[in-house]
Amino acid sequence: MDDVAITPLNPVEPAIPGGAVPPSARSGWFRRGAHGVGSALDWLFGLAALVVSLAVLSVVPGLNFLSLGYLIHASGRVAATGRFRDGFVGIRKASRLGSFLLGTGLVSSPVQIASGLWRDAELVAPGSPTA
Repeated sequence: MDDVAITPLNPVEPAIPGGAVPPSARSGWFRRGAHGVGSALDWLFGLAALVVSLAVLSVVPGLNFLSLGYLIHASGRVAATGRFRDGFVGIRKASRLGSFLLGTGLVSSPVQIASGLWRDAELVAPGSPTA
């Protein structure tokens, strides 16, 4: 009784004898290619978000030391390993933060536009029913 191994079965994917890969786990060349393109675009968006955030941090007094520290850390990693790709620290996190900020800006833009139109109407005709 002790030499019988009990392995839990995954209810989502049934066990296939012989260790074969279930059809749901296989992916075609199109899916792999689309995933690669999406990953590359995510990385490029993260790079752009990182550059913009470092530029914004560099002009804020007191916070400019954060951008300087990041650049020194990144150049230290490149110098220590000798690989240029090790200097890109936090690209995926910058992509997530940048997409959150971009999405927040896009969602709130209709409210900001309507607020600006109302403010302009109040300047032209204060207290009128049009305003």
